[in-house]
Amino acid sequence: MESPTGSPSRDSQDGVDLREKLTIVITTSPASDHPETNLIDLVLKSFELVEGLSDCKKVIVCDGYRIWKDCNFRNGRVDEIRLRNYEEYKSNIKKMSERSEGLWQHSTIMELTEHHGFGFAVKSALDLVHTDYVCVVQHDRTFMRPVDFVEILQGMEKEGDRVGYVLLPTSSTRNYAHAQRTRLGQYGLKGAALIDVEGYAIPLTANSKLLPCLQWYDSTHICRTSFYRNFVFGETRNDGSGQEQRLCCRGDFIEDRFGQAQIKDIQKLGMPAHAKWKTWLYHDGLERAVAHLNGRTFRNESNGVKGKQQD
Repeated sequence: MESPTGSPSRDSQDGVDLREKLTIVITTSPASDHPETNLIDLVLKSFELVEGLSDCKKVIVCDGYRIWKDCNFRNGRVDEIRLRNYEEYKSNIKKMSERSEGLWQHSTIMELTEHHGFGFAVKSALDLVHTDYVCVVQHDRTFMRPVDFVEILQGMEKEGDRVGYVLLPTSSTRNYAHAQRTRLGQYGLKGAALIDVEGYAIPLTANSKLLPCLQWYDSTHICRTSFYRNFVFGETRNDGSGQEQRLCCRGDFIEDRFGQAQIKDIQKLGMPAHAKWKTWLYHDGLERAVAHLNGRTFRNESNGVKGKQQD
């Protein structure tokens, strides 16, 4: 692969072609700014900050909905007006995907006829993923700066099954190791072996590492595809009545059930319990890599698309 200047790109030089290793899954669902496509356009545009990412296959999965008197986007409920807006939005992005020009190159649209929720929308999209790794992006999460995906994938390859998931940094993960050590201490855990998050870090380079991530977050992340299929959507827990219950069910955000079970496990047993969850945070000492944009404040302006960042 060549860079825009004609010289070999970083991923080719390092023997890693992101197109062969990584598929992007973008989840989208009814939102207040539809039928406009400004928000998802901006997300796709931000991929250009990450070398090689725009060239990867993109699966855009459109969740279904339930018709309701009042809207509740998180639960997939839409009124008649939002329904029409969402259908028009889907028609718009399908046309752009079919033209396969500019930001929409290498994209495929998967349209779900029923409400699945974030977790099961990703699960459905995995049917179209044939790479070892997947980057999951929500339709309102943009990259804010370059991120070294090659470095992350090389680290995941080296560590094997020890690393299943790598969260990209947000404003909420600033000073993460210290904050989580304090948090574990507040639950009565004592001693470095139980609370020293930094002590369990995996070094990548002199300037970057993977920190244990104590709770799954649905924000932009890179995941081993097999980990998603076999663990995230396969793991069960006793619900207290002797029944085994999956940690991600239809309608769920993964962080709401899976993530809560994970943090409770680690709060009870300390850092040694983290190993089974295989979740990590990429830390390169820089500012946030990803931000959440508020679709409710998006609008067209003469100087381009503008929106309010929530984090």
